Amino acid sequence: MAQLKLIGVKINEVKELLKRNSKAKELLLMGYSDPKQLDGQEEEHANLTKVWQKMEEIWMPIDQMNDTPFNVYQHKKVRELLEQKREELQNVPRFMRTYSVYEVYTDFLKSYKKVNDLFSELRADSVKSRHWSELLSKLQLPIRQETFHEMLLKHLWDANLLQRIKHIEETLTAARGEALLENFLSSSKEIWN
Repeated sequence: MAQLKLIGVKINEVKELLKRNSKAKELLLMGYSDPKQLDGQEEEHANLTKVWQKMEEIWMPIDQMNDTPFNVYQHKKVRELLEQKREELQNVPRFMRTYSVYEVYTDFLKSYKKVNDLFSELRADSVKSRHWSELLSKLQLPIRQETFHEMLLKHLWDANLLQRIKHIEETLTAARGEALLENFLSSSKEIWN
């Protein structure tokens, strides 16, 4: 947004220079230059500013959610928020959809929804701390096992989990298998006792 403000200031400065230049040319009988020739750029700048403001407004709750510790993450709340934001994106005015920033945010939202489903699996009871230790090393996340409980959602969002799905699936499969074995062993102990 700061860059857009700077561009807006520059457009206004150039427009003012054009007005003065045009008046000077008229006084010197050198012809006429249209000071309104920057109106199209000014309008485009105004539209772009509106788009960015709307995207920031829509995205702010997601940024706030990113600071949620993973150990208190709730799949349903995140899913509802992402769905609400998807609907808000779909309801923006038509002219805003023509800007690439709209597509970028739409793509972000789609990937967040996919990763959110993966978060749900990672929060399963079968995934123990040893599995997290393995995952953190495979994903090369800069989080030590001792500080795992301090891990925020943004650490996982930023880790490109969808591109590393193979490593995650391997660990999840191992965790599920171990959980099944543990359940089988505990039920076998009950039978034999």
